Amino acid sequence: MRYKPSETELSDLQTMSAEQRMLYFLSRSCETEEVWSLGNDEGWLINESGDQRWITVWPYEVTAIQCKAPDQAHYGADTVSLEYFVYTLLPVMIEQNIMVEIFPAEQQSGRLLKASELFEIIEQMLDSGQYFLEG
Repeated sequence: MRYKPSETELSDLQTMSAEQRMLYFLSRSCETEEVWSLGNDEGWLINESGDQRWITVWPYEVTAIQCKAPDQAHYGADTVSLEYFVYTLLPVMIEQNIMVEIFPAEQQSGRLLKASELFEIIEQMLDSGQYFLEG
C-alpha cells in the first residue's frame, strides 16, 4: 500500500521553502522507493521555456495531482520506482540535457537541478543509508 500523507503534513508542505521541499522529496522518495511525475501514454511531461527543458517530480501522487495546471488535463500522476528513476531515467535526462524540478507546491516553484546533480545526491544518500526524516 502506498504511503498517503496526512492533511497536516500536506498543509505543512505548503509553508516550506523550495530547499526544504527538495530535502523532504529526497528523504521520502528514498523511504518509499518511488518518484511521481505527470505523464500519459507517451511518457512523462517535459516542460520547456526558451532553451531549458525539465521534468517535474514529487514524492507522492497527491502532490503531483495538486500541482497539475489546467492545460495539463490530459496528464495523470504517474510513478516509477526510485531505482528506475535513478539508473534509467536520470541518465537519459543527463544525455538529453533535461533538468529536474523538484517538488513545486501549489503556488511555489520547485528547486531546479541538473539531472546529474540529482543523480549524485540520491546515489550518495542510498550508499550511506542516511535518508530518513526525523519525527
